[in-house]
Amino acid sequence: MKAQRDILAEFSDTKRKIKERMSRIKHKIAIISGKGGVGKTTISANLAFGLALRGYKVGIIDADIYGPDIPIALGILDKKPRGSKEGIIPITGKYGIKVISVQYFLDSLDEPII
Repeated sequence: MKAQRDILAEFSDTKRKIKERMSRIKHKIAIISGKGGVGKTTISANLAFGLALRGYKVGIIDADIYGPDIPIALGILDKKPRGSKEGIIPITGKYGIKVISVQYFLDSLDEPII
């Protein structure tokens, strides 16, 4: 079993990597709700398309544990992300929109996350 010190060091390193990677993203927009069925996917997809069509580099992290539907909405459900030593390589959809979703790590559309 790892010593508590090793676990804390690993957590600290992971936290530093996340902070460094997120610092490369100039603007971040969160679309959130505590309730399902309110249009988070629709708003996210339309906002991403609108920004991409205006020439912005756009990425979506779909972490919706109740219905990670961004891959369905963007028509990229049939693709799978790859890994590298740097991390997970997102799927590139229409207009260059980069996507990573919880859905990509499930075996089926009907598989519960929680």
